[in-house]
Amino acid sequence: MQEFVSSFKRFVFALIALVVLTLVSVYLFDQLIAEQVGLTGLFHQTGNALIVVVFGSVTILFIRRSRRLLSRHVGVHPATVFQFFMILAVRIVMIFAFLHIFQVSPSNLLISGGIVSIVVGLVISTFVGNILAGTLVLMTHPFKVGDTVLVNNIPGRVEEKRRWPRR
Repeated sequence: MQEFVSSFKRFVFALIALVVLTLVSVYLFDQLIAEQVGLTGLFHQTGNALIVVVFGSVTILFIRRSRRLLSRHVGVHPATVFQFFMILAVRIVMIFAFLHIFQVSPSNLLISGGIVSIVVGLVISTFVGNILAGTLVLMTHPFKVGDTVLVNNIPGRVEEKRRWPRR
């Protein structure tokens, strides 16, 4: 357990160092290169986005390479789950960094995503509901041959499945 804690501390330290290095690189790019060269806003945003992509990719590569080391201490499955959530966190940070670089308000994006989710949910709700109901019927087998059933207020009896003659 002591080895896991020390390797986890090194891992977190390396991730924090990469984040700090990314922030310093963006700051230095803004102060030293963008102002002196006189880059327009598009090139400035592109340079910042490129820095975020490079450091995000390096961080994801580092996380993927560390699974072998981590799996020796905690096992393969917990290491895989930890790796998945760390990569997810890095991607979320990268998305919000892009939003900040291109001056998109995250609240507007989240609100529009919520509206789109509600509309899509209402559109496909009956379709998904029918699929779930059919799956439930197939999984539980509530009816047997000879049972009496009521479908849309029409009584009926469950019969054996007929085989149609092949042509």
